Order: sequence, then C-alpha cells, then structure tokens
Amino acid sequence: MLPHDLIAAVRSAWPVGAGLLAEIDSVGPSDRSLWLRAGQDFGLQAGDTCLVKVGRQPAARIDLRFVGPDVSFGCVTALVADLKLTSGMQAALWPAPGEARSGRATSFVSFVEKAGRDVQVWVPAVPHVSCPDEPHLDYFRGDRLIGSGVVTRQDDRFWYASFRAAPSWQAPGALRGTTQPSSPLSPSPPLASVPASAPTVEVLPQVGDAVVVRTDADIERRRFVAQVFEVTTGGALLDAGENDGLAVGQEGKIYREGAVVGRIEVVRAQPTYAVIVSRAKDRESAVELRLGDEVRFGPPPPAPTEVGTIVRVTARDLITVRLTVAQPPLGTPLAVKARGQTAAVALLIVAEDGLAGGFVIPASVTVPPAAGMQLVLEAEE
Repeated sequence: MLPHDLIAAVRSAWPVGAGLLAEIDSVGPSDRSLWLRAGQDFGLQAGDTCLVKVGRQPAARIDLRFVGPDVSFGCVTALVADLKLTSGMQAALWPAPGEARSGRATSFVSFVEKAGRDVQVWVPAVPHVSCPDEPHLDYFRGDRLIGSGVVTRQDDRFWYASFRAAPSWQAPGALRGTTQPSSPLSPSPPLASVPASAPTVEVLPQVGDAVVVRTDADIERRRFVAQVFEVTTGGALLDAGENDGLAVGQEGKIYREGAVVGRIEVVRAQPTYAVIVSRAKDRESAVELRLGDEVRFGPPPPAPTEVGTIVRVTARDLITVRLTVAQPPLGTPLAVKARGQTAAVALLIVAEDGLAGGFVIPASVTVPPAAGMQLVLEAEE
C-alpha cells in the first residue's frame, strides 16, 4: 500500500538523530566495491557516502559512484584490517539525512592509542561537511558527554584527535574505560551512587562511542555548547575559541542542569580555547564558575513536541500510539525515542479517540519498536 519511493518523499523532514540504513546486496572482489539494495527510492545520489559498522566498530566507508532506481554501486575504503563484507550487512547513509540538512555531523571512535598521559583517538573523517581546520569533537556514550578534543592531524580516512575527560566524569569510581562497551541505549550510572572511597580510574573513550563534530554550521548558528574545563584565579577556561567565532568582549549565558544561572564575558581568546569571567548584568549577581558549567552564545534549541507513546506493536512494523496531543501530525516523520536515543522513524496515518495508528520505516530501525517508546516531533533550529 506504500509507494516504493516513500523514503525519498519524506527525507526532507527526516529527524536529525535518525539513521537511514541500506542492505548490502553483493560484494565485489577483494571487498573493494559493492552493490546496495537502495537507490533513488531512498533519495540517494552519486557522491553520497555510507558507513558500515560491525557491532560498534566502524569498518568501511562506501563512496557511491552510480545510483539507479532501487540499487547503488559504490567503492569501498576499509577502516579496519582484514575487512570482510557480506550480503545482508547494513550501511548507513553518512551523514544521515537530518544531519546533512541541518549541517550537523557525527562520527564514531574507531581506535584509541595511549602513550603516558596522552590519548589519541582515531575517528573516521566525516565526508561532505565543512568545519574549522582543527575541528572540535565531543565524545558521547549514549546521551552522556564523556569528553572533548581537537583534531590535530588527518589523512584520507581518519581524523586523529586529542581527548580530555569531561569534568562530570572526573570523580572517583565513575564508569571509566571499561573493556566491555556499554549499549548506546544503556543509561550511565549516577555519580552520586558511587562510594567516595572508590579508587579513581582513568576515563577513556571506547570503540563505538559517538563523536559529534562542531561544524561551521554549528558555529555560524551559535548552537554549540561549550564547557568549562578548568578554573583559575584569572578566570575559567572554555573549550571554544577563535575557531568557534569567539572574540574578546563577547557574552554568553551559563547553564547548570538546563537552567540559566548567570552570564560570562570572554576576556581572552585563542584558536581552540577562551578565558571567561563571570559578569553581573540586569540585576543578576555574578556567579562563581565551576568545572562542567555549560556556556551558550546563542539561544537554546527549541523543545521537541511529544506526540504519544507506543502501546502496541504488530508484525514488527505496525504501531498503535496513545496520543498526548489533540491533533497529531499525520504523514510527518517522527522520531521514535528509547531512553533518550532515536531508535527509528515512524509515520502516523490515522487518529481517533486519543489513539493513532501508523508504522515504523524499516530502513530507519536501529532498535526494534516496543511498547513504551515515545514518538517525538523535533523542532528545527
């Protein structure tokens, strides 16, 4: 009952956090080329790039050279040794449609090297994205920031970046550099639950952790969030600088737990960091800056609209939703959320008496839909 080019028709409104997956149809000799079971029906074009992951490990980049009505041909660049691709494996459009539309970019930790106190992280270079010469990276485990860094060098496959643990993880006993990667949907344990006497273990990124790039679009629209990573008697150090458009005299707002608690002013700016001080303005009192304080130089992102909650899943793809809005956006791509992460994209097609019926788009599913998951309409920034 659905048009064959449904994905192409709704891609312009694809949620930012949602992926778009295509299956590998066949693989050429020596894994140097392959065919995908997706083409113009997915809105793909020659020149697009896909990323193949094996488990959490980024394994290969695919650069599309030919796109037909329902198939595509691409050249493979290996990101691991002894690469072995097979029919049925999934390749994700990279950047995803929502990210490409908004100028955002996400990659993943591929390899971690440690020499003494220095940590270098290998990150597959995100294609088709404009960013400063030394891109700033934020490392996430699930939906929790674990650290940040700056790209120091790069080649045709990888960015090689530094890593500095986020202040919220610089506490005894926090989840640190474990050998077993946690699920991207697993909640991080609260720091308060850890005994104060627990030994301090070094924070390290893990293979598969998400890496969010601070792009030129993020900088131009002032939508990035900077963090205080050190506090001195002369001011606090912020992980944003001239590369992020900051200059002496600029002002921003301090956020703690999502609320504005004061204002800051930039008193010194270097390419990758800035020195800030707290300023009183409009009857506000100057506040003492703390490690981990967040600073925004633009407005906060608009809040998404919760549309409803899945109460039933039939035949894996059909969903029944209990609505939380009077008039749900029928036919509009909605993000299916599981523990704060986007698990799929869904469309609602009928609504009556507080319930709605629809389906999830199979090519978007990273976690199978289940009762209790929320449907959200994201607001464009």
